[in-house]
Amino acid sequence: MIKNDEQLSQKVEATFELTLDTVVGHRYEGYDEDGDPIGSAPLTLLDVVVDRVAEVLATQAVKHEGRYGYRSQVQDKVGQMLDEKAEALVADLWQKQVTETDRFGGGHGEPKSLEAWAAARIEEWLRQSADSYGRGQTRLQKAIEAVLDRKLSKQIDEAIAGARDQALTAVTKVAEEHLTKALRDSIAAVGK
Repeated sequence: MIKNDEQLSQKVEATFELTLDTVVGHRYEGYDEDGDPIGSAPLTLLDVVVDRVAEVLATQAVKHEGRYGYRSQVQDKVGQMLDEKAEALVADLWQKQVTETDRFGGGHGEPKSLEAWAAARIEEWLRQSADSYGRGQTRLQKAIEAVLDRKLSKQIDEAIAGARDQALTAVTKVAEEHLTKALRDSIAAVGK
């Protein structure tokens, strides 16, 4: 039985040392059909911080996509990485001889290099119409138009940014001159 408040209150001290490599949990690769975790790996404080920062940055990127174009930058970077990996794979296969097959797997035609096969497919694809109805520009014409559009848009954006910077510099200079004159006039009026 507790007789007074002194018996209820006891001081407890605990010291925790957290570093970025402190394990705070586990990360699992997935779960089996019963819902049990598979492939446990330690989850450090650094992992948690990096995950949270990445989540915040991704959220901001989505919110500001229209204004800053993060999505296209990420897509470009991912595309670049995929291109680099595919380039190494294709370099190994590029000169190997292949024979085309029909839908049943039977070979037909003369063996040719993967490079020649790809060139023929690309030429065929580029000559096809860009729209689904077979009218209008070819894919090649459409691709050239898109490249020119990107280049012109970039040049226009650069010109606008340059003009904006020049205007800001000019406005700042004029504002500084007017402010300096107004302060001098005010000081001169006070001194009289």
